[in-house]
Amino acid sequence: MHEVLGRAAVIDILGCGGFCPQGTPYYSPDRNNFAPRVGLAWSPSALKGRTVIRTGFGIYYSPGQNDDFSDPHESTAGRYALSSADVPNLSYPITPFQSQLQSQGLSPKGIDRGRRDMYYQNWDFMIQQQLPYHFVGQAGYIGSVGHKLFSNTPSNLIDPVTKKRPLPEFGKFGVKGNRANSNFNALQASLNRAFTSGWLWQTQYMWSHAISDGSVGAGESVAVENAACFSCDRSAAPFDVRHTLSMNSVYQLPFGRRSNGWTGELCRGWELSGIGTASSGRPVNIVVTRSSSNLPDGNSSNQRPDLVPGVSIYPAQHGICSSGQGNVGERGTLHRERTRSVGGGPRAREADAHSRACESDFPRRGFQHVQPPDFRESGG
Repeated sequence: MHEVLGRAAVIDILGCGGFCPQGTPYYSPDRNNFAPRVGLAWSPSALKGRTVIRTGFGIYYSPGQNDDFSDPHESTAGRYALSSADVPNLSYPITPFQSQLQSQGLSPKGIDRGRRDMYYQNWDFMIQQQLPYHFVGQAGYIGSVGHKLFSNTPSNLIDPVTKKRPLPEFGKFGVKGNRANSNFNALQASLNRAFTSGWLWQTQYMWSHAISDGSVGAGESVAVENAACFSCDRSAAPFDVRHTLSMNSVYQLPFGRRSNGWTGELCRGWELSGIGTASSGRPVNIVVTRSSSNLPDGNSSNQRPDLVPGVSIYPAQHGICSSGQGNVGERGTLHRERTRSVGGGPRAREADAHSRACESDFPRRGFQHVQPPDFRESGG
């Protein structure tokens, strides 16, 4: 892939020692994507055809989204970066601070020229059972692993030994690649009733755990704290929800079906329906602001405070790691705390019910939510 007029700015520290010659392809194509898939279903005759066992496995590839490949286009003009971590009084308009841009060095956006397409391996094992009164129950296990997932790695960092960057004329910049991994495991259970005799019922429950070391999905990633240890960020994924429950039902009221005239028009066709959801909270990544000059490699992205033994990260005011709840760290050192997403976000509960007559809706809704914490940034 390349820009037809050769105007894109492709950067490669090792391969080109900076910007590559005009016309250099963004990356090499990935031509060995093998994606087999298989599925099996079995209904044992001994169980009278009321039980079905299903299992399957598949590999799925994706090149990502278009925005993942636009960085060489965005680097054709000079790009610089300033951070309030290095310029404490940084504010808008930035005109008074433009003289400091050159000292920080160019900050282009790069793509790993050896990148590969991300892929997932998915598998499942489900048992479905026909139950009395038109109900169908299902339970089973679903799992997946993802490899070569989208990642954005901080590059051209300061060598802690020489105190210099590999490319002195450049500052820190990100390189989009496919270094991340993930896995997902879940127990799923459901109880459903098709719309029969005026009544529908659906219930879905999932107990799951998602783990990743930096990827959220195509076009999204989590900045790693230590660029030299990508696996150190392996922890609960930002989208990890341990428990989730959803229920909905529709019931046709039985009265008015045999009435005629205006009474029949008024009383016939009423329905009651409702939906309810509940889920546990999502992980929260607690970070602090540190100047890049205080870090051995100059990478100030996603720095986490050290946990203080015996001190809760949830103060009485519902904050998470407010000032004084975590150690910021000494100058020239990385944090000892390696676990990302040690905090837990608020749980969610919601209920919605309404009635319906013919083509008119008369909603009656009720909502319930837990009090969310106040997420505050730790000082330092």
